[in-house]
Amino acid sequence: MFKLSKRIAFVADYHYIAKGLDKDVYKDPLSVGFDIETGGHVFQLHFSNATGMNEKAFITDTTGGWGKGEVRLGFNLLRVFTVRRPPSLNLPGQ
Repeated sequence: MFKLSKRIAFVADYHYIAKGLDKDVYKDPLSVGFDIETGGHVFQLHFSNATGMNEKAFITDTTGGWGKGEVRLGFNLLRVFTVRRPPSLNLPGQ
């Protein structure tokens, strides 16, 4: 991850396919994307030749190639909800 600004980061993930998988069928997975923080939310935009972002799909099931234009687009939205303020944040007089 490379922080481009206080709220924007460039992220990348690559894995070399080890022995045991047919190199003619399976490709090395490469994903690139951006994380954008906006006051309580994090928007994630990813581009990848992998079929999924979990380990099995990313590492062992990638058949698409960047050179062939077989790139997928992914989008995540993260939000943290706080139900109760932790005791360490309770200041005197509140």
